[in-house]
Amino acid sequence: MTDRSGSDDSAMAAGQLRRVIELLDAYGADPARWPAAERGLARLLESGQPTVEAHRAAAARLDRRLDEAAFFAPGPAPSAALYGAVLARAPGARFGTRLAALWPFGPIWRPAAGLLMAALLGLTIGVASPPASDEGVVYVTAAADLETLAYGGLASWEDN
Repeated sequence: MTDRSGSDDSAMAAGQLRRVIELLDAYGADPARWPAAERGLARLLESGQPTVEAHRAAAARLDRRLDEAAFFAPGPAPSAALYGAVLARAPGARFGTRLAALWPFGPIWRPAAGLLMAALLGLTIGVASPPASDEGVVYVTAAADLETLAYGGLASWEDN
């Protein structure tokens, strides 16, 4: 039974050591920078584990470098000319100028939307309208008209 509790303790300690290494990598060597709920694990920094010591030394070096780094105050806000120059060199800017050269009348989506709406309206009316019937429609062909003119069908028609 002592064997089992000893293995549970070692598994718990291994999990805590992994968590301490994660905290060192994420928040640095100073436990004051760690989340308040995790600061209790700082006691494991003094455990003498070589892996923990190596991570702690690396985190301390990085902390010192970051603390010593000179942070510069931001300069004045960029000018409108700078914004224009950056946007002019953007990859999409060239396409916009070519499109403006082809269609100088404003945004091209407006006439395209108008054309689409007209096509949809025509399609809707065509589908919704009832079919045309052929009742009462007289078809006159050119051959019948020529026959009437050539053989005097018009005069015989008037006699009847």
